[in-house]
Amino acid sequence: MKATIKTIKNAQNPHKFNRAEINYSIAGEKKTIKLIHNMGAEIGAAFNSWVYRTKEHTAEALIKYIESKYLGFILMTEAQYIDSIIEKKADQ
Repeated sequence: MKATIKTIKNAQNPHKFNRAEINYSIAGEKKTIKLIHNMGAEIGAAFNSWVYRTKEHTAEALIKYIESKYLGFILMTEAQYIDSIIEKKADQ
């Protein structure tokens, strides 16, 4: 299994969130997980720990794993992040 993790930093972000695009292949099937996170480089170590221990290869499963093992970080899917921005704008 080979994974590539590309993190795109957002300098105008007060919470230091970054976008990670994780491309990997498991059992010959190519997969991509896109997350918004504040883990920095630790996202790679978390992914490597998770990928061999799970049978459910989804963004939500990775988030659940990281939240149970790595305290103090914020992670969400891109869809969750966009929804949170829309909700904030609607509340204003």
